[in-house]
Amino acid sequence: ILLAHGDLAEANAEILTALEQLERRDHVTGKLAALHSQGMILVEMGDVGGAERVADEMKAEIDGWFNPRLIRFWYDLEGRIDVSTNDVDRAIEHFERAVSLMPHQYHHDGDNHAVVYTALANAYYLSGDLARAQEWYENTLSLTYGRLIFG
Repeated sequence: ILLAHGDLAEANAEILTALEQLERRDHVTGKLAALHSQGMILVEMGDVGGAERVADEMKAEIDGWFNPRLIRFWYDLEGRIDVSTNDVDRAIEHFERAVSLMPHQYHHDGDNHAVVYTALANAYYLSGDLARAQEWYENTLSLTYGRLIFG
């Protein structure tokens, strides 16, 4: 909510608190989700170096975990970093990889389909490929459960 409202400093403080708690509980998947959020916050703050460090930490956690498909969170964050540095073609590659690794949209742990779909649509828009941008925005609208948590 804080990120959506643009209160980046407060959002970052909250995510750091969450990360401390998740680290103490050794909750790997929760930590990955929190790191993903922290990376998104840092990108919005313009701290690309900080976001890259978070992405590196995410990748190290994922590489040591039993579910390699969680790398989709890393691809999504890398895509956001790419957009922030105007490397739109690379962003599209990263977002497409993230989409390819997403679970079924009715997955019991929830999902981030709409978040990733709209990021991919935006990257296509920035690249000038309006037809693909429209396609991915329409894919977002066609989601059922996959867009409920995104709003």
